[in-house]
Amino acid sequence: MTDLVAPALDALEAVLTAAPTVQAVLGVPARLYDQRPVMATFPFAVIDGVEARDASTKGLQATQLVLQLQVFSRQRSGQEVRHILAVLRDVLQDISVTLSTGAIVRCQEELAHTAFDADSSGTRGLARYRLLVSG
Repeated sequence: MTDLVAPALDALEAVLTAAPTVQAVLGVPARLYDQRPVMATFPFAVIDGVEARDASTKGLQATQLVLQLQVFSRQRSGQEVRHILAVLRDVLQDISVTLSTGAIVRCQEELAHTAFDADSSGTRGLARYRLLVSG
């Protein structure tokens, strides 16, 4: 099961960083991290909170991944964060990617939320995605 997690996350990162729409909002190269950086140029996004569960059936090995994408902006209004979350959703929603050991066969956004971020005095956005990875 966990053999599918790293390739799926690598593929998602590659898809996001290569997308011109993501580069337009997060820069080139896209400011997409696996943990919140101490010092970073805003806005940026972080992939974190990955949870994996076995979703296999008798004839199919599969893993269900639930991951969170966080977006950080210095703008207090939340407009920039909502726009970035929409761009990420457009790129990821229903994505299908072939991996070396399987494929991401489904990607659905479950939640999107914005709030004030006291650490940066800006806005933080959170989106949770559920992926089904076959292998």
